[in-house]
Amino acid sequence: MRLKEMLLVGIFLGGGFFFAACREAAPPEPPNYFDWRTEPQQTIPWPTLADTPWPMYRADPQGTGRSRWPGPRGGSVAWKQFIGGRVGVAVIGPDSTIYFTNPYGRDDNGEQRLFLWALRPDGSVRAKISLDFPPNAPLHSTHTDCQPLVGADGAIYIGTNNGNFYALEPDGRLRWQFKADAGIFTPQLNIDLEGNLYFFDETWTFYSLKPDGSLRWKMQAPDGMQFPGQGAVLSADGETIYTIAMKTDPHRIVWLMAFSRAGEEVWRYELGRGGPIVLPLVDSAGRIYVAFDGAGERPEDEKSGLYAFSPDGEVIWKYSLTGLRVAGEPTMDHNGQLYVNIGNWLYSFDYDGKRRWRVRLGSIPATQALICDANNVVYYMGDKLYAVNDRGKVEWSVAIGANAFFSSSIGYNNMLFFGTSFVPTPAGQQLFAIH
Repeated sequence: MRLKEMLLVGIFLGGGFFFAACREAAPPEPPNYFDWRTEPQQTIPWPTLADTPWPMYRADPQGTGRSRWPGPRGGSVAWKQFIGGRVGVAVIGPDSTIYFTNPYGRDDNGEQRLFLWALRPDGSVRAKISLDFPPNAPLHSTHTDCQPLVGADGAIYIGTNNGNFYALEPDGRLRWQFKADAGIFTPQLNIDLEGNLYFFDETWTFYSLKPDGSLRWKMQAPDGMQFPGQGAVLSADGETIYTIAMKTDPHRIVWLMAFSRAGEEVWRYELGRGGPIVLPLVDSAGRIYVAFDGAGERPEDEKSGLYAFSPDGEVIWKYSLTGLRVAGEPTMDHNGQLYVNIGNWLYSFDYDGKRRWRVRLGSIPATQALICDANNVVYYMGDKLYAVNDRGKVEWSVAIGANAFFSSSIGYNNMLFFGTSFVPTPAGQQLFAIH
C-alpha cells in the first residue's frame, strides 16, 4: 500500500476510534440469571387470618409484602374514590370488601374524625364507620398510622390515636374494645396461629391480646431500650416474634430482637447507629431479613447493610449499604429474590445476598414499602407507579398526579389499590384502583 493511502486509512481508523470513544459506552451484557440462587417460597397456612389477596398491612404475618394473586396487567386506572383526609392501606375482607382507615376525615358537621371505610370491589361505598365507641366519646379519634387486619371470620382489628383497640364485625358493629395506655400507631398489627394479637403504643409499650380482647401481656423493651412501634413480624411456625428496638441516648442504636410468644427475649443483635426503622421480613424457611443503614446519624457506619439472619440470630450474609439510604420495607418474590428501595433505585438480590441488578426509577425517591404479586412483579411508588418484573424490566408505569402516603396492596381481579397523599390536588385524598 502506498504511503499516502496508508496515512489516509490510519486517519480514518483513528478518527473512527476517537468518535467511538466519545460516544456513551455500550450497556453491559445482561446478567446470567441462571447464576443467581433461588429458593422457592411456600405459602404458609395461617388459619386465623383472612384468606384473601391482602388481609393486613404487609400481606402476611411474616411481613413479606407478597401476594398469591396477580397484579395489574396494563397499568390503567379502573376507578377512583374521593375520600378526603389521609387514605390508609387497603386490605381485603373474605367477601371482597376493601377496608382502609381515613385519618383526618370529616363528618357531616365538618369535624375531623378517624373513619374506617368499606368499599365494594367496584369502588362504591358500602360503609363509612366512625372509629369512636361510644359515638359521643369526649375525645374523638382523629388519626392513626395503624392499618387494619382482617381475621379469618371477617373481624376487622384496628387501633386509634386515643388508645382504643377495636375488634369490629364485618358490618362495622363493635365486637370488643381494649384500652391501651396511650395512642396506637403501629402500621403492622399482627395475629398468631392461636388468634392472639400484637401491637405497640406510643409510650413504646408492646402488647399482646387474647382473641377475646383481654390482655395476655404487655412489656417495655429491656435495658433502657425503646420499641419504635413500626410493628412486629412472626416466624414461619408462628412461635417467635421479631421486631426492632433502639436506644436514643446519646445516639440512636438499633437492635433486631426476637421474643417468644410469651413475651420472653430469645436473642438480640445490634445493628448499629442511625437508620430508618423498617420492619423485618421472614421467609418460609425461617430466615429473617433487615435492611438497615446509618444514614440517619452516621453514613459511614460499617454495619449498614441488608442482612439475612438464621432463626437463632446468626448472620448468614450481609450486603453492605454504607452511605446509602433505605426507604420503606423490602419485599421478597416467590423465588426468594429480595427487592429493596435505595434512594430512587430499585435493587434486587438473590437468595445468597448477591446483587442481581438495580434500576433507576424516576427522579423522586420512593418512601413507601415495596410489594410483589404472584408473577414476581414488584410495584414501586415514586414519581409514578412502576411495575418491574424480576429481570429488572419496567413492564409499565402510570402517573397519578399525587404521591401515595402508604404502600399499595393487591386485590382480586388483577387490581392494585393505593391511597394518595393528604394534599389539595385533583388526585389527592383518593383511593385508586389500577388494573
